[in-house]
Amino acid sequence: MNKLRNSITPIIWILALSSLGFVIGTLTIAVGQENWLIKEGILNQEFISNTESLIIDKRALFFLCLGRRIRAFFLLLLLSFSSVNIFFNSFFFLISGIYTGSIMELFSIRYGMQGIGMYFTMIFPQGIFYVLGFWILGCWCLNQEKLQSNTENKKLKKLRNIKNKRSVFIAFLLVLIGIILESYVNPKIFLFFI
Repeated sequence: MNKLRNSITPIIWILALSSLGFVIGTLTIAVGQENWLIKEGILNQEFISNTESLIIDKRALFFLCLGRRIRAFFLLLLLSFSSVNIFFNSFFFLISGIYTGSIMELFSIRYGMQGIGMYFTMIFPQGIFYVLGFWILGCWCLNQEKLQSNTENKKLKKLRNIKNKRSVFIAFLLVLIGIILESYVNPKIFLFFI
């Protein structure tokens, strides 16, 4: 029972922070919507109509996504070995929730239900893999502190290290699949629905 509680704790912590960030992002946009909609930028109708005729360089998009997502992945991985692991991991998931909430709220204010549909076409299918990959990595990072302080026999510790390396590898593969989907599959889906 104690092992189950220890493994669920990081999941609940990540979910709580992401949800709190989502609510903060949504409320920030909802409260100050006049200011945000004046500077509508990418949400105006001209941008949407120009998007329909857009030709996307998928290879360049792949390398752009690769640079951004892998950088965040390895930054979280490296910070997991520092004394500020919990702070930066928590900050990452809080900011991710704020971004998600604010962008979804902007789309819904501007376009209503169609805006929410546009938002989901922008993050599907790669969003599923990013969430799973960073979630596994986040749980691994939060568990690192417990593993470093835990005293147990060498055989059990060796088995745990192998399992931990596997979970980081699986998280990395999920993020990599998300990058490939974002670069090569998502543009077709987005242009089809716009």
